[in-house]
Amino acid sequence: MKNKNSYIFFGPIADSGGPALRNKLTVEYLKNEKGLVLKIVNTHSKCIFTRIFYFVKFFFYRGDFIISVGSKGRAFFAYTYAIKRFFDKKSRYIIFSIGGTIVE
Repeated sequence: MKNKNSYIFFGPIADSGGPALRNKLTVEYLKNEKGLVLKIVNTHSKCIFTRIFYFVKFFFYRGDFIISVGSKGRAFFAYTYAIKRFFDKKSRYIIFSIGGTIVE
C-alpha cells in the first residue's frame, strides 16, 4: 500500500534573484512535510545538458504529482505532458506555472 505522495519539482532554484529564491524557500518548506517524497530538478542553469536532462526526467517520471515552473522559453515542455499522458496513466496531477513561481 502506498502511503506517501511522490512529487517532482522542475524549476529554477538559486540563492539570489526573485523567483528562483522564492522557489528555493518553498521547496525547503515542502521537504519538511511528513508523508511527502519530493524530488527536485533544478533548471536554473542555461546549459543544454540541463535542458535535455529536464526533458528526459519529465517524460519518464512515474509519480503522483508533477510541479513545473519556468519562463516562457521553457513553456514548450508543457506539450510533452500531453504526449506523456497518452502513454502513461499513472501520474494523477500536473501543475504548470509559466512565468511565475511555485508560490503563485
